[in-house]
Amino acid sequence: MVEQHEEQSIEAAVPGAQPIEGTPPQDLPGPGGKHLLDAPLPAFARTGDDAPHARILSNGRYGALVTGAGTGHSWCAWWSVTRWAGDRVADADGVRVFLRDADRGEHWSLGSSPVLAESGTFFARAAVGSVLLGRRHGGIEATCEIVVPEGEDAEARRLRIRNRSVDPRRIEVTVVAELVVGHRGGDQGHPAFSKLFVETAAQASGVLTARRRPRSRNESPLWA
Repeated sequence: MVEQHEEQSIEAAVPGAQPIEGTPPQDLPGPGGKHLLDAPLPAFARTGDDAPHARILSNGRYGALVTGAGTGHSWCAWWSVTRWAGDRVADADGVRVFLRDADRGEHWSLGSSPVLAESGTFFARAAVGSVLLGRRHGGIEATCEIVVPEGEDAEARRLRIRNRSVDPRRIEVTVVAELVVGHRGGDQGHPAFSKLFVETAAQASGVLTARRRPRSRNESPLWA
């Protein structure tokens, strides 16, 4: 059996957007040698759709759902890693990346949700085994490539920021996610109670960890 895969992409210009000069980066090759940022491919979602469109990355045990707006949900087996409400109106769950120009005071999000800026261009493109989210805003291009490694209970996100303007820029980056690290049903039934058992810590190596404290002697701690 021969399987045929094709990459899919979305690029939606926000009203009032100005084109950014410069050659697109060439360092993210996709299947067949194509580059995710250059592929003129059909969209899997569009800004302003009635319902969020999404792609699922999974190795059979760990999975990540990524929407065309840059939101989504992560899980491992029957455990939720991040919170997911599935609200088709707000669509605000998942790992959210915020950027702020330290000198100009402007702020925006990597995806079109939750901050739909008045200018700039948002794009979301999917290849076999990966999703690329990005935004060009005010001369700054930010991209995040998301993959779920085979055989690992993990997802990898590579964030890159490129200055496409002629001036030096200082960009602050904030990454936000609501962690569950527990059973999704229990979290949905009592979200406020569920949050009481999640502890976060910064390790000496700089890695941030989250731990769900056992509620009884029969439970084992969960880590993310």
